[in-house]
Amino acid sequence: MRAKVVHAPDGRVWRIHRHWAPRLGIDRVWSRFRKRFRQSADVASSAGDVGNGCLGDVGDGIVFAIVAVVFAAIVLFLVIPILVAIVDLLIVILLTVLGIAGRILFRRPWLVEASSSDGLSHVYRIVGLRASGRKRDDLANLLAVGATLPPIDS
Repeated sequence: MRAKVVHAPDGRVWRIHRHWAPRLGIDRVWSRFRKRFRQSADVASSAGDVGNGCLGDVGDGIVFAIVAVVFAAIVLFLVIPILVAIVDLLIVILLTVLGIAGRILFRRPWLVEASSSDGLSHVYRIVGLRASGRKRDDLANLLAVGATLPPIDS
C-alpha cells in the first residue's frame, strides 16, 4: 500500500495513503518485529562478552563443564530468541490473514489520509480495498490540478 506523493500547484507536498492498522500509530507491524528481533540479538551479543583466561592444565571435567556452559549459552542466547522470533513471525502472519478476513467479512472501513507538508490533514473512511484505492487516486488527481479536497466524511 504505497503512498502517493503529489506536488500541488500552491507548492505544498501532499502524501496520500491508506492506513492498514491506524491504531498502531507510526509503528508498523514489520518495524515492531524487527525491533523485537534486534533486542533478542543484542542480548545474545552482550552475553558473549566473557573474558578468556589462561587455564593451564585442564582436566577433562573442566573442559566438559566449559563446553556445556558454552552450549547452554548458545541455546539460551541464540537458539531460543530465534525460535521466539519465528513464533512471533507466525503470529504476525496469522493475525494478518485474520485481519484481512475481518476487513472483508465485517466491512471495516479503510482510512485514506491526505496530509500536506504544512501539517494539514484530511482523513476519509472508505469501505472496500478497491474503493479506497480509487479514493486515494481521486484525491491525488484533485490535488495535482490544485482543486480543494472534498469535505471529510463522518
